[in-house]
Amino acid sequence: MTVIVLDTHSLLWYLTSDKHLSTKAKKAIESAQKKGYILIPIIVLVETLHLLEKKKVNIEFLSFYETIKKEKSWHLIPLDEILLLELVKYPKFIDLHDRIIVATTKLFGAKLVTKDEKIREVKVVKTIW
Repeated sequence: MTVIVLDTHSLLWYLTSDKHLSTKAKKAIESAQKKGYILIPIIVLVETLHLLEKKKVNIEFLSFYETIKKEKSWHLIPLDEILLLELVKYPKFIDLHDRIIVATTKLFGAKLVTKDEKIREVKVVKTIW
């Protein structure tokens, strides 16, 4: 079974069919949708809301949110105490939002779909891009 975590750009690019999403990332997401799970840390939705409010992405947040919620293989992961305690284990040179995403990936033994070079360089989690 495939378990992946999506970062903000991967999620946005997938749901908007943006050409910035790599072919490998797109295939990983499609595979996980069919025979696995896609985990979305709640911080990813917070970052998405922020981008929408700054008008950097032209989509409506509640519609975007409903699209995610109706997918049976997609799961929102809250920031809770277990995740908080996992978060302190990761490098402080990755920004806090990315540390939450990395900690979520590690907690669930998943792979992270990300273009973020800093995260990929740290090699704390397996990444797909």
